[in-house]
This record gives sequence, C-alpha cells and structure tokens, in this order.
Amino acid sequence: MSRRWLLSLLCLSAAVVFVQLSSARNALSVNESATKFLIQDQTVVVLEVVNPASQALPVHLRLELLDPKDLLRGQSIRDVRLQPGLNKLAIPLSLTAQNLNKDNDEELLWYRLRYQIVPTPEAESPPDAAHGIISLSEIDTPDIFSLEVSTPRETHRGAHQYIHVRALHP
Repeated sequence: MSRRWLLSLLCLSAAVVFVQLSSARNALSVNESATKFLIQDQTVVVLEVVNPASQALPVHLRLELLDPKDLLRGQSIRDVRLQPGLNKLAIPLSLTAQNLNKDNDEELLWYRLRYQIVPTPEAESPPDAAHGIISLSEIDTPDIFSLEVSTPRETHRGAHQYIHVRALHP
C-alpha cells in the first residue's frame, strides 16, 4: 500500500512540475537586469522583452515611474508589435523635469518602474502577460550620478587645503 501511495505522489509531483515548466515557456518575459533608465533630452526606458511565440505578437505595454510614496511621476502607454524572440524596446516616459526634481533627485534611486505587457485580444494563441516592478537602484542608470565638492571659504597660499568629495551612485 505504501509503495502505491509513494508512486502516486511521485507521478502527481512530476505532473505539477511539468505543467509549471510548460506554462513558463509560454509567457512573455522581461530581462530586468538588462533594463536601462536614461535621462537625456527625454527620459527613456530600454526594456528587453522575450516573445516565446513563433509569430509577431501585438501587445499593450504600460510603464509607470513611481516615487517612494507610490505617487505616479511618469508613464507611457502604447501598443507594440513584438517579433519572435528577444526584443529591445526604447520607451519614452512622459514626465516633466518638475516631476523629477521636486526632491532635488535625492530620492531618484528609490524610484521604481512598474511594467505590464499584455497581449492584445486580436493575438492568436497569446502567451501569458508579463508584469513586475524594478527598482532604479538595481538597474543600469548611467545618467543618475552626482558629485558634490565642499571647500573652505578662504584659502592661504602654501597651506594644506582640505576638501570633501561625495559621489552618489558611482
């Protein structure tokens, strides 16, 4: 009796693992470690999205920039067509400099990106949607860098001078 029960349990476990693995292959995915947040003339987020389908897939993409208090500071909503395999998407965020600079950018590394990628209804046999939250402190943010230097008000020729330098997010 115990062998039959053990064999049944083993078969059930194998079936559950197989279902989870097969559904994981049939879902959109975002390579969060390759995500970039760029502040140039316009704020742009670069996402790497993997489409597991064998044909192009129309999706609805929503990207939101949240501050530490969960207030929306910027967003982008657009319809995109994903090719099979890896897709690099450069998504401009609609925000103003006032929205980012209210706290003098001191909390910018604590901001988060919330993304949602959902296949549109016209897609044939669509994969599962992708959604998640990425902290700006954990991704490539080359434009977020601050260097602060402090010096004494008066200096004397030939004397030693002390300065303090502080780098944020080097």
